[in-house]
Amino acid sequence: MSLELIDRNIQWHSYVGQDLSLEGSVHLFKIDNQINHETLNYNSILSTAELEKSSRFFRKEDKESYLVSKYFLRILLSKFVDQQPADIEFQYGIHKKPFLNYLNFNVSHTNNSILIGISTKPIGVDLEYLDPSFNFQDVLMNCFHPDEIVLINNGFDSTINFYTIWTRKEALLKATGEGLTDDLDQISTLRSTTLRRNENFTIKSFQVDKNILGSIAIVEGHTNFNFWNWELPSISS
Repeated sequence: MSLELIDRNIQWHSYVGQDLSLEGSVHLFKIDNQINHETLNYNSILSTAELEKSSRFFRKEDKESYLVSKYFLRILLSKFVDQQPADIEFQYGIHKKPFLNYLNFNVSHTNNSILIGISTKPIGVDLEYLDPSFNFQDVLMNCFHPDEIVLINNGFDSTINFYTIWTRKEALLKATGEGLTDDLDQISTLRSTTLRRNENFTIKSFQVDKNILGSIAIVEGHTNFNFWNWELPSISS
């Protein structure tokens, strides 16, 4: 079975704080987490609850990823609403998925990469690091649709196909607010549009770098996908 799920034509543009429109558009921002954390004033941006949660992470890497993603999420959202980053108060919908007024957003991070998606429609994003040592055969039967298993096992690169499909599932279920469910093996994400919870979701997959794959799922209707590489040196706290 041969099917190319990764969009090879995506171009990442530099984002240095310019104003962006959300009308008919979805914006994805890639952020490099290899930064000097002492240069970011978390106390002036994050909420008390977010700071308290960060203190409960056992691993330093997990704490830093959490802090950075929350920090830049607030700064990004402030670009689209008339609020300072620290003044933003999140609302929570079904399955406790956060949103902000008319804005929908989602965050994912792996290794040293963070991906933030922002839209007016329900959205989910996921990043995964390509780990060639992971024995994914052990999870195929319980987590993947039979058609997906065929593609993984018979495709050109089984590892890439596995991680691509996994990001598509994660992105879709984050867009619906469900998170991982018991019926993963019944969900096929091989088409560019997938029906879930009585809504059609567009799914797009892409390569962030040679070792990281990503996917976005968004309620059908957006025709303008924008991919941004946030140039961190230009961002101040």
